[in-house]
Amino acid sequence: MPRLPTSIILRARALHPLLPLLLRPCRDLSSARNELRWLREHAIANREVTLTSSGSIKTSWPQHLYQMCRSRARGKPLQYILGSQPFGELEILCRRGVLIPRPETENITTHLASLLLSPPSRPQHPLRILDLCTGTGCIPLLLHSLLAPRTPSLHLHGVDISPAALTLAAKNLSHNITKSQLRANAREQISFTHGDIFAAGAKPWCESKWDILISNPPYISPSSFNATTSRSVRNYEPKSALVPSSADPIAGNPESYADTGDRFYPRLLDLAERVSARVLLVEVADMEQAVRVGEMVVEKGRGVWDGCEIWRDWPAAGAEEGGEVVEVKGGDVRVRGEGNGRAVLAWKGEDGGRMVGKKKASASG
Repeated sequence: MPRLPTSIILRARALHPLLPLLLRPCRDLSSARNELRWLREHAIANREVTLTSSGSIKTSWPQHLYQMCRSRARGKPLQYILGSQPFGELEILCRRGVLIPRPETENITTHLASLLLSPPSRPQHPLRILDLCTGTGCIPLLLHSLLAPRTPSLHLHGVDISPAALTLAAKNLSHNITKSQLRANAREQISFTHGDIFAAGAKPWCESKWDILISNPPYISPSSFNATTSRSVRNYEPKSALVPSSADPIAGNPESYADTGDRFYPRLLDLAERVSARVLLVEVADMEQAVRVGEMVVEKGRGVWDGCEIWRDWPAAGAEEGGEVVEVKGGDVRVRGEGNGRAVLAWKGEDGGRMVGKKKASASG
């Protein structure tokens, strides 16, 4: 990481004595000033008020602000310090040990909801959505907030292997109902359970049929984790939610998947088929991984998936027709949006295609 120019540090100190601390993680003055404002607001809102022996009121928020800035300077994520992250209209509680929701995940979740709500996609029957590796629960919670006002019946179910994640997901459900960001019926329409998607044997959620399977699984390769992720991510966020484990009990899953971070995708494709999902949406790290996952979908072929496309960070941006196409083994896959490769969408049957605004087509297009 390049050193900051002395002039910027001096400029920051002249504006506020705590700004140089925030320059370390932020790297630019504008971002540091924004973070200082958010931290100051948080410190004041959560200040401890005590009555001194002389009868005066004393608040401790300046010291609290200083400690938070020190923590941020050491690389602690802002979301863990503030305790939450905006996600659509929701406030998602964030705790160490559970992955922080990313804006890119919000973008693809919002785009999926917009497709589901666009005629003739808008569901007229109970819509069942399964979210694997749910983490904070941000995906099913945001989908409910977007779909519930115009969807007669919903059932969203999140599954995660981490007890800490499931506890936090349940808190996020209650928290956003209390804040009136989610409808009261979300308590009946959203559920979370513990589950290992690689475990053998029957699982209640896997024995049911689901219309949509969505997942933001661990997808970073070990080499990329060490080389490209920030120090803040490596030191504070759970590696198990970012890098797939090298231990995999599923036969036929090549060891090479461990080197690429692709280990979860063959299993997710198998599970989508098992639960009769008509739509599959999985998040990926970059365009290279998106192409590999697209190839997995195409290799499944007709009879399993009838269409596949890659979404970039902002899938709604750019031309609706024509546009970019990438070549994969077995055919071509259309690319939507702008930014980095971020997700792979697959659908099957007329119903699946209609749900995401597609006509039934070959798995390669």
